[in-house]
Amino acid sequence: MKLNRQVPQKICHWRNIASINVKESSEIQKLSHENEVTFLSLIQIKTLQGLPLQQTEYMTPEKRKLITDSFSRSETLKFYKAELLAVETDYISIKIPKMEMMTRKAGMFNGAMIASLVDVSSGYAAVSHYAEDCYVVTVELKVNYLRPAIGDALVSKSYVIKGGGKISVVRTEIYVVDENGENESHAATSLVTMMKIK
Repeated sequence: MKLNRQVPQKICHWRNIASINVKESSEIQKLSHENEVTFLSLIQIKTLQGLPLQQTEYMTPEKRKLITDSFSRSETLKFYKAELLAVETDYISIKIPKMEMMTRKAGMFNGAMIASLVDVSSGYAAVSHYAEDCYVVTVELKVNYLRPAIGDALVSKSYVIKGGGKISVVRTEIYVVDENGENESHAATSLVTMMKIK
């Protein structure tokens, strides 16, 4: 899907240019062409158009503190020396430095470590979507490993692409970076379904 930046209300479909009417009050937009229909979230549309994302009012200082406090209490995340890089509505980013137990003999992060980061980051992203404090569990998690994750740290970037009353779908990208947090290399992409149970 290639963006026509000269016409911000248009997105180039694989067959033709399909018109999109971006309604700020609607979370899900419909891109249709003949008999085929694809649903895109407002976040996806604005990302494709290079437009700034308009945050909802859910991320209050109280909600941010609930998330950061929960992150700080996690014994697993302490053990991994995880760092919370960003906390916004529908977006979470986490960094985990490389430790010997996380890598294979060739030096790359192992797949289990990447999947664990995907799960944790997606969970916090789902929680960030809701105005109230809540508890979520993983329903489905799919990871595609794109290349060997060779670097000094893993960084997750999790985006809620569909947030419902109970079910949220989260896209999480995993990157490896150097010790300065630079030179990102895209190591894995994933799609995760989370369910709010409390």
